Amino acid sequence: MKKKKLLYFFYNRFHDPLLQSNIFLYINELAKSGEYDVAIITYEDKKFPLSAAEKRRTHEALKAQSIAWHPLEWHAGSNLILKGIDLLEGFTRLAYLVLVKDYRNVISLGSIAGSFLYLFSKTTKLKFYLYQYEPHSEYALDNKIWSAGSPQYKLLHRFEERAVKACTVVSSGTDNMRRRLEDWQIKAPFFKVSSVANDKLFRFNSSQRERLRRELNIKPEHRLVIYPGKLGELYCSAQQLIQVFKTLYQRDTGFRFLVITPNNAEINMALQQASELREVLRLLPPAPYTEMPNYLSAADLGIVAVLPGPSKQFISNIKVGEYLCAGLPYLICRGISEDDLIAEKHSVGVVVKDLTPGEAQDAYPKIKDLLSEPREALAERCRNAGILYRGFENQYREFQKAVTALTE
Repeated sequence: MKKKKLLYFFYNRFHDPLLQSNIFLYINELAKSGEYDVAIITYEDKKFPLSAAEKRRTHEALKAQSIAWHPLEWHAGSNLILKGIDLLEGFTRLAYLVLVKDYRNVISLGSIAGSFLYLFSKTTKLKFYLYQYEPHSEYALDNKIWSAGSPQYKLLHRFEERAVKACTVVSSGTDNMRRRLEDWQIKAPFFKVSSVANDKLFRFNSSQRERLRRELNIKPEHRLVIYPGKLGELYCSAQQLIQVFKTLYQRDTGFRFLVITPNNAEINMALQQASELREVLRLLPPAPYTEMPNYLSAADLGIVAVLPGPSKQFISNIKVGEYLCAGLPYLICRGISEDDLIAEKHSVGVVVKDLTPGEAQDAYPKIKDLLSEPREALAERCRNAGILYRGFENQYREFQKAVTALTE
């Protein structure tokens, strides 16, 4: 049987955790079927250079799965000229793969890649699937990264709307987006595919919990609050996170805190205004992806640092599914995706209006009650909710339907 050709177009580097922990779970599973001849375009970041040996190993590993990798160079910054260079290079490679190699079924991740595909579809015939369609222009507006009058916002917002009107298939992680697209009278079939959690990797591990807590000097009676990830832009600032931690510590000196982030300098600066946390907060650089389930097992509460705003009802956080599958309850703002509803429905989290000291103060009694439960019983309830909400099997089933709708 002749294989179907499938092209993935990502405005991300290949080894970006966003790819490896999300859509690559699906790509690897599809490859096992032997039904697809796959090509992947990525944009590689000079800040994360790959050696010649690493590139060779990546090419060889993908080739064994009938996957061809086409890495391009990413130009950092939001300057429209730099984005234009990326667009031109993407068009050149797309033209080769679509027109010469006949990859006419294309899947994008995110709004910039989707906008590129939309523009390319105006010049040649192809079918494209907007995977994880979300309004990134509106996220930037809500977080005051761009103003409503900025050329970056106007351009991306316009292309986001046009792309979804022109696409063949679209998926996103919330019923909120389904309703929006229905209001817009979008004709493309919609599939609800949330940010998937690797539930085989992310699971509660009591022995790793004990090991890491010993290494971090966290006593059994301590309650460890963790935040792993970036700060600023789409997330709260280091200052906001530290002030929430400070409030919790003032309520209960049994709290301990762990931050795993590339934003170490910002955290250290914020700690100057919260010196009492210096002895109870551990700051680590980004950990290997495979080690993250162990850190989540060691913790008692995870923080979701997405700030509230009208657009955040459409966001689909990978972190929430990973927290839950690893047995970790979380603190989250109201109106973030459907994560706040899941937190309350399954009693696996605490919901606040915003990440502020006042909200943390008010939330403390609920946090205390939640964390008073036996850790393993709470972990089991979180995992059950996580499997149902973000587990691989449920999400992959919908992704398969979307790919079939694209390629049939």
